[in-house]
Amino acid sequence: MSGLLDSFGPLLFPLYRAALLRKRILLIGSPPVQVNCNAVYLLSVISGIPQPATEALSPDTDSLLRTQPLFSVGVADIASLSSKDDRTGWIATSTDDILGDKHKLYDLLVELPKPAPGSKRQWPRLPTADGKIIKASQRDLRRYRMLQAELKRLRLARNSHADCVESGGSESDEAPMLGSRHILAESAVSDELLDGEHEVVEPVSWTAAAYNSFLWWASAGSTQGDTDADEEMRFEHELLGDLPHLQDVLEDENDNSAPTDEEASQRDAEETATVLTSYFHRLTEHFITSLASIVNEADDETEAGVEEDEIAITADDVRAMGLDVWSENDAEFVREMLRLWFDREAAVAVEGVRMCGVKVC
Repeated sequence: MSGLLDSFGPLLFPLYRAALLRKRILLIGSPPVQVNCNAVYLLSVISGIPQPATEALSPDTDSLLRTQPLFSVGVADIASLSSKDDRTGWIATSTDDILGDKHKLYDLLVELPKPAPGSKRQWPRLPTADGKIIKASQRDLRRYRMLQAELKRLRLARNSHADCVESGGSESDEAPMLGSRHILAESAVSDELLDGEHEVVEPVSWTAAAYNSFLWWASAGSTQGDTDADEEMRFEHELLGDLPHLQDVLEDENDNSAPTDEEASQRDAEETATVLTSYFHRLTEHFITSLASIVNEADDETEAGVEEDEIAITADDVRAMGLDVWSENDAEFVREMLRLWFDREAAVAVEGVRMCGVKVC
């Protein structure tokens, strides 16, 4: 599963959200097909609805709880794909480029780059059926880097433990034995774009830049206080806390033999799969329970038995859900989530800069 994060980078997050909206997602790439089929399966896993979240949903959404992985498809499957229920969605991969020209066949196309040893790193491209290019938000970028850092720390902790065991040292002396919440670094995540990331990440909007500049000016350049960045960091720490507990990824204390390269690789894959699956399922649960709470509060304010025609979603609500308040794609995601999972319409407020109660941008 680490290959999924490495291959898609920050684009994994908008791709995950598209799968959560049960879009018809078609990956177009070159052989080997097995690699692309693995991506299809893993996307279907991380976009599944965890059991705790189903309690906030109505029974008529049962058919949506898991998106359908179709794995490898071709030209011969066009008729079958066209007849499938659009509401439940699917994820598939193909090496037939002609399927990418069938715009009515899919909602989101994932154009996987062809491997070229020694060339500059290339990221996938995510055009929709109507030609819009989907990019990751600025918050997706920070979240991607934080996940990378957490996985790296878990590997370092495991390797440190393995070195200690191999040298005959005591675990209690050198090996960290704390949950991941304790080894998660407190350092801020940089917004600087690296390695072609500008091609797949939305640029900082003028409104966001103006807001941040105004906030800095209003606080006289002070970095003290409870900022949006602090809230964002706390949110991510809660998602990553104890994912998994470090003892679960360290060597068996009774096993004093060093693992083979194959065993180490397998353990790393299992560890990464555990972290990423749990992380995305927690994120999904947070999305759904947050929306359910907003819907219930809105209906409670109306007469008994009367539903609110349109649910108001504030910028603070969007931020609390772990989304980017400056991203129109994230706002549209909230609208579609409410429509798909709760059969309700949403009016999502857009963040802006206000002075003396007047919106200036």
